[in-house]
Amino acid sequence: MHLFTLDSANSRINQSIRDALDLDVTHNHGRWIIAAHNRTFATYLLKARGFDGFPSDGKGLLKAKGRDVDALAAAGMFDGEIVVVFRSWLIDTQPVAVVEDSTSARRVGVFDHGGGGCRYIPDSMGADRR
Repeated sequence: MHLFTLDSANSRINQSIRDALDLDVTHNHGRWIIAAHNRTFATYLLKARGFDGFPSDGKGLLKAKGRDVDALAAAGMFDGEIVVVFRSWLIDTQPVAVVEDSTSARRVGVFDHGGGGCRYIPDSMGADRR
């Protein structure tokens, strides 16, 4: 599985994502991670989730890297094709949502950035609902 992110120009979030992440309407962008076998399928996953205008050649998809990506990978989030999104700024506890289709996103857990580290805590393990 390869991991991709969206560049900031393409990282807009819709109301269902804002609802899942408990954000107000002034928050327009998020941090996206797409797990797919290749760039073409990553583009397909985004189009299936409401990014109809996303370029067919996948421009705007970048290789995913960072502590947040490592934390999700360690939690087994990327064993299959998936699109996840979370706030674009770091706070101690940050909710994470899976984008399932063009109209819905569901919260699946939080990142805990306390103590200078980063770990993913699934909601099924009692993640803080902040």
